[in-house]
Amino acid sequence: MKVLVNNKALNTEKIPLVQPILGLFLILPLTLVLGAISGSIAKSAALISIPFLIFLLFNFRLSFVFLTLLLFVNIHLGGIAVAAIFTIFLFISFLVNFNYIRIHDFKSPITSFFLLFLLTCLPSIIATDVLPDVLYEMINLVVFLILLILCVAVTKNQSDIKKFFTVFITLSLLNSFYLIYDAVIT
Repeated sequence: MKVLVNNKALNTEKIPLVQPILGLFLILPLTLVLGAISGSIAKSAALISIPFLIFLLFNFRLSFVFLTLLLFVNIHLGGIAVAAIFTIFLFISFLVNFNYIRIHDFKSPITSFFLLFLLTCLPSIIATDVLPDVLYEMINLVVFLILLILCVAVTKNQSDIKKFFTVFITLSLLNSFYLIYDAVIT
């Protein structure tokens, strides 16, 4: 797979030793703790996924592709889609991998209009009787804002956008075939 995002912090020819060593220091204690309390399928799945997630933490391109894959997975944890939860992880991966990003890199006309939309939603949020439910439902808007900001910061030319678009359209096509198959079978 070709490079999807130019990562200014990591040189692809020279991999710094700090990141793999930091990854090992993160993997070992978490694996030991989860191994000691394992017993259920969810805990075993968490144990298996930790090394994979730590690997994704140090590679923003793969994290972004994995998020695109998660958009087509219909799994919810506590009523929140896994893709929405993984967006927070993607933001942390962005902070780890891109050290030389400036505020100017986040500017986009779409971002300002979306922030205006969020600000116009605030009066109706304050006036509601079910504030916890409304805030819970607004998680998707916050996740969309994070994704919007990250996409603006990491895509600098039209070829990057075309690559992401191609991956998304391919996955959408495969998902539609699966949905048609599932509808015919049931």
